[in-house]
Amino acid sequence: MVLGYHIVLMGYGHWLPNDPRGSYSRDVFSPELRSLAEAHFGRRRQQPSQGELRLFFREAAKQLNFTTLWWEPVQRRILAEAFTDGIRQEQLTCYAAAVL
Repeated sequence: MVLGYHIVLMGYGHWLPNDPRGSYSRDVFSPELRSLAEAHFGRRRQQPSQGELRLFFREAAKQLNFTTLWWEPVQRRILAEAFTDGIRQEQLTCYAAAVL
């Protein structure tokens, strides 16, 4: 019996395997990204400053295969409406949802 689902729908380039905040990745397979930082499994106790994060992502963006994908307001609204329509159509119970 399925008690619930957890759906993660994200853009591109927001949380990399070697994110300074930590991640649940054990390896960084891209040599270009690996040169920026080592992977840290789990969330780091000591979180980086905003400046450190900005620098990391500025450098990482140069190494990504595609431009970072951000959901624009109209796209977020369309995604939220699609979730709403699906929940209603299938008569599901949704206790929480976030389109980030």
